[in-house]
Amino acid sequence: MSLLSNGDDNPTSTTNGGGEEVDAEPHFDPIIYLPEVHIHSNEEGETILIQLRAKLFRHCSAEKLWKERGTGEVKLLHNEETNAVRVVMRRDKTLKLCANHYVTTDMELKSNCGSDRAWVWSTQADVSDGEPHPEVLAIRFQNADAAKRFKDKFEEAKSIVASVVKVEEHDKDGDKDSAVSDNSDVEGSSSDDDVAKGVSKLNITSESKDQKDGKEETEDHGVGPNNS
Repeated sequence: MSLLSNGDDNPTSTTNGGGEEVDAEPHFDPIIYLPEVHIHSNEEGETILIQLRAKLFRHCSAEKLWKERGTGEVKLLHNEETNAVRVVMRRDKTLKLCANHYVTTDMELKSNCGSDRAWVWSTQADVSDGEPHPEVLAIRFQNADAAKRFKDKFEEAKSIVASVVKVEEHDKDGDKDSAVSDNSDVEGSSSDDDVAKGVSKLNITSESKDQKDGKEETEDHGVGPNNS
């Protein structure tokens, strides 16, 4: 009987002289231990409002046709610190960005050719290719329910962004009113200074006149006794 078989079905075990089984399977340790690499997706700190599977297209104005950008998961990401919301979509397998732009209050999802599961919208700055470019995008979902859910969340995202815009406008109006108030205070203080200077000038003129009259009166009294 072969030593490798040892009468059982495990070809990697052998027996030594004492009848104990010895594991003959080779074991290798790596020469260099590589550190764990953390990959950042630039989505850290953002909350997913919705995530759905879809297919994205872009309109090529030069050729006047729609071109497919990719199929994957589209997300609406909300940054709670800035209250900004952006549309992010990555292609399957490669995870390369095919959509990456902020949601603005003037964006509107429109039905594409009357379809109940596709939407069309435009953005002034899509940065999925690294540089901001205006794009006309179309997205198609698996069914009408998914398309409706995406539109509802998109409108919710616009409301979030609109609230931030209102706060910024209110702050600007407050700063403007404060600046006007400060200018009024400066003008008021300037006019008060002018009045004070005028009063002081009148006082000086009045005192000079009184001194002059007193001097003339003294001279008159001096002339009288000498004549007597």
